[in-house]
Amino acid sequence: MIRRRRGVVVNMKAGHTFRGIMWSWGFLQDQVVLKQAAILKPGGEAVPMDGEVVLFKRDVDFIQVLR
Repeated sequence: MIRRRRGVVVNMKAGHTFRGIMWSWGFLQDQVVLKQAAILKPGGEAVPMDGEVVLFKRDVDFIQVLR
């Protein structure tokens, strides 16, 4: 389980990319929860999303941690 909330960029296997605050992720859970999320469009435009975004780990290609 994540103890410190970190800004991340999540790249999906289907080609979508999300940016947000990783709120929960653990070895026993099968999903990643992002708060204050936005989907990144090709060309760099970020479109804010309402609520929380739940992504299944099996669909995640890789996660980049932002500083």
